[in-house]
Amino acid sequence: MIQLVELVTVDNKDLAYHYASDNVDEVFNQEKKFNELTKNISLSFSSHIIATKEASFDSLCKKDPYFKQFTSYQNLESFMEKVKEKSLLTDEEVAGYLRT
Repeated sequence: MIQLVELVTVDNKDLAYHYASDNVDEVFNQEKKFNELTKNISLSFSSHIIATKEASFDSLCKKDPYFKQFTSYQNLESFMEKVKEKSLLTDEEVAGYLRT
């Protein structure tokens, strides 16, 4: 199994988009789709492609415990919504900025 994991930390939340397939071309196509969707987002994403025996995010965490800190999303649209939601400034943050 080949797993694509896209990581980002936004608003002190560690988020991961997770995609798995036996087909390497599908994984690379998904990575291209992800890159296209995020090209205008001013956040730094960390991309990882890792081979595991199973398709689950848990199997990835077993292989490398570093990934345990991330909240995993298998649905790209849900992940993008959460990233955009977390990256927006709150009214309080804008007011604090304007006061200084």
